[in-house]
Amino acid sequence: MLAQPLQAKVGTGAFGNVGTPAAPLSLRSWNGPVSNDALSVDLSQVVNANDPLRTGTYSKTLTFTLSTTSP
Repeated sequence: MLAQPLQAKVGTGAFGNVGTPAAPLSLRSWNGPVSNDALSVDLSQVVNANDPLRTGTYSKTLTFTLSTTSP
């Protein structure tokens, strides 16, 4: 595990810390129906000069969920 959290953003939005299943990061919302809205997702991981690094593999599983609150 790295000292700084993994961050994500959509399009020109600001980076936010990737959350947990109990407190996920919301990347985008719409106020009404939308069709064909292509978005880019950018990820960033800060590694400072004095952060301890270990040999081996670093990984994080990301789950992207699209949900609705009304039919």
